[in-house]
Amino acid sequence: MHLKKKSDYIEAVKCLQSKPATTSFQGVRTRFDDFQALHINLAEVIHAVGQFLGWHRQFLFVYEKALREECGYQGAQSYVSSFPDIAKSPIFDPHTSFGGNDVDSTHPDMFGTDHSPATNRSSGWGERCVKDGPFASYEVVLGPGKLINDHSLVRNIN
Repeated sequence: MHLKKKSDYIEAVKCLQSKPATTSFQGVRTRFDDFQALHINLAEVIHAVGQFLGWHRQFLFVYEKALREECGYQGAQSYVSSFPDIAKSPIFDPHTSFGGNDVDSTHPDMFGTDHSPATNRSSGWGERCVKDGPFASYEVVLGPGKLINDHSLVRNIN
């Protein structure tokens, strides 16, 4: 993805993150949260059925439409194609793209697992807070396990 296109996409996502929610899902604060809450609330229904791909295709279409109509985005929905070592993909560059990931070893992760040096470290998803790039300071309102679960944005690329 061209640097200008990446920048435009990131700005549109941040725009959704700054707009007020339009749904009545519990805990949502922003328009971006609306999409996350919809996915969380329907996860058990949409992830084990034949409509899995079709539902997600429609979901991304509606999300892209919101980026365009509510935030003036002119590009297409971003995606990550095959890359031999996904952790080294340019899409995760902190200076020109979405940012990487890091381990916050001083706090439990969003699942309550303590990752301090005195305990065994888990290599599972959820232990890495995004520390760099345009979403480093983004606080996630919703998350797995509980509908309302404030935590830093996490990413575990391995």
